[in-house]
Amino acid sequence: MSKYDPRPFELSITQGPRVLAKGTKRIKRKVTWKFNLTAVSTIADLLRTTLGPMGCHKLFNDMYGVLTLSGDGNVILSKLETDNPVVKLIVEMGKSINSEVGDGVTSAVVLVGALIENAAKLYQQKVHPSIIVSGYSKAARKALEILRKNAVEINLNDRRMLLSIARTTLDKQLIGLDSEYLAQLTVDAVVRIMNYKNWNGRLDPLDDIQLIPKAGGEVKDSQLIDGVIINKMLKHPLLPRRIENARIALIDKHMRVEKTKSWAELRINSPKAIKDFLDEETEILRRMSEKIKSTGANVVFCQKSIDDKLLYFLGRAGVMAVRGVHKKDFEMLAKATHAKIAVNIEELTPEHLGYAGLVEERDIGAETWVFVEKCNNPGSVSILIRGSMYKWAEEIKNRVKDAITNLSLVIEERKVVAGGGALEVEAAKELRKYSLSLKTKEQLAVQAFADALESIPRTLAANSGFDVLDVISNIRAAHDKGITTAGIDVKDGKVKNMLEAGVVDPLKVKEIVWKAAAEVVCSIIRIDEIVWAAKRPWSERPKLSERSVEWAREGMIGQPGSYPTYGEPY
Repeated sequence: MSKYDPRPFELSITQGPRVLAKGTKRIKRKVTWKFNLTAVSTIADLLRTTLGPMGCHKLFNDMYGVLTLSGDGNVILSKLETDNPVVKLIVEMGKSINSEVGDGVTSAVVLVGALIENAAKLYQQKVHPSIIVSGYSKAARKALEILRKNAVEINLNDRRMLLSIARTTLDKQLIGLDSEYLAQLTVDAVVRIMNYKNWNGRLDPLDDIQLIPKAGGEVKDSQLIDGVIINKMLKHPLLPRRIENARIALIDKHMRVEKTKSWAELRINSPKAIKDFLDEETEILRRMSEKIKSTGANVVFCQKSIDDKLLYFLGRAGVMAVRGVHKKDFEMLAKATHAKIAVNIEELTPEHLGYAGLVEERDIGAETWVFVEKCNNPGSVSILIRGSMYKWAEEIKNRVKDAITNLSLVIEERKVVAGGGALEVEAAKELRKYSLSLKTKEQLAVQAFADALESIPRTLAANSGFDVLDVISNIRAAHDKGITTAGIDVKDGKVKNMLEAGVVDPLKVKEIVWKAAAEVVCSIIRIDEIVWAAKRPWSERPKLSERSVEWAREGMIGQPGSYPTYGEPY
């Protein structure tokens, strides 16, 4: 036997310790493509019917019996309970798109499904995955260039264009005729905030505009409040229920007699001493009330607690007081009324006070809320959204939030693109011309990418009940004549100029959707094997490494960028 005989080494591999843990599942190359195609196609089919104004809704009933009715792609993906790693990739893509632009999740998933299906056809024709990825990457870059080339710059003073953007987003979930009314409310809210910001900066729907869904009534009962709605009720019968021309004080401290910070003992030897002690507490609270009244304030909002006896004094003085205001509402109050938050009553001055034309306690259904409205140039506003049931009101709230986000993107970018599948067909036409310049099999991948883009107008036509072939052929004919903004009007199935019809999308939404779909698909195509770790009880799982134990002691685990590791560190 030679000194370098490999057989002992081979025996050590076959008879040595197990490389993969017992119970680990491994899907090899030949099956991976079918596995990935099935997973992606299933999710794409689930969301495909929800695309567009005529799309359907999905009803989820979870393990606790909680019902969720929605046609929003991000909500549907968040309700999926799956262990499939490919589906988890798509769910993460949806979360990323929603956090970035707030819209376009459904379009991205439909596009991912079409791209994977077309890639699978090329794979069956013996086209290598690396060539498909290369072709898709080139097609995505070219498509984004075409998209930016066809973007239209808008004037922010053009209210009709702002209404078109809001209406397009709201119409995606079949709000119907009420979408026009909600678009008016949404644009009015955005214009008020942007006037406050001098049209400089991006809106944050959660920070600048308060959206409150409330069951009962019709959608047209929704209203815009130039101020803030506080989900609290007045806690003392003497407090006034309505104050006009309100001078508002915001106090961020407990309004009560403070206890000593250290342990103390008080000895009382007579009933008179007890009375003197209680009278002194009452006197302190009375002075607090006089201090507030002396500043000119007639409404007080406190983020912490207010003593009941102080509420009595304030009520006798004609001052409305609301306690326990949520921190978020407290900050919005400061922006809406232009009040300065006082750390305590002693520091409160007339310069701290804000203004509101009306502060009133109202009964909304079975609840009682405090409305702060008619503010001058408010930095935050509220939209009270009504619906026949809470689930529907919550769904409308999500749509309005998406519309606000899209308007914010347009204000930031100042560019829009035609909707109704117009840009998808235009990009597909240009990509087919571009593919002729390629000399390798990448040409097939670019053509497959172009066909996948047309899946968006195809789906819009199918969900609206129109003949897909007729619609696509008519749109292509219009684009061949040079009408690059021609798309489908889902209300009548006719091909129209989408800019003139008022169907537009923010440029950034389209960019993010196309880019994210291409990146996810290229990542999935590169997968040649999937390995599933065996699920074991906690008692059998490996212990944390020494490095992770040190991190835990220093409080580093859970911090961004730090992860517990198993086994010994490298």
